[in-house]
Amino acid sequence: MIFNKEDIKHISRRIRKEAPEITLCVTLPYTLSIKEQLELAQYLEFIGIDMLQTEGSINCKNEEFNKRLPLNKYNLTLMTTYSLSKVVTIPIIASSGLNLYNAYIAKSHGASCVGIK
Repeated sequence: MIFNKEDIKHISRRIRKEAPEITLCVTLPYTLSIKEQLELAQYLEFIGIDMLQTEGSINCKNEEFNKRLPLNKYNLTLMTTYSLSKVVTIPIIASSGLNLYNAYIAKSHGASCVGIK
């Protein structure tokens, strides 16, 4: 199931309204552009979401750009985490592509914690 930005806003707002006492983390789907993820993150912080989780991929409709993009999930996770940390103050879980050998780098890119498989 793929959720768009408006779906996530609606679901998040409804859960926050109906269960204000719970800690709520929202995953920002990679299917959204980085611009949409940043806008959504700001909105989610505004409505009281407690933390965000990244996904390690990128949605770019430019096929030529995608072919030249030599980034793996780890790099994309860090790029998204860093960008998010510049626009929100709530905790960010850096997730996707992180492991024992590279998880420590996430903190320097704005992550509050790391999610691993």
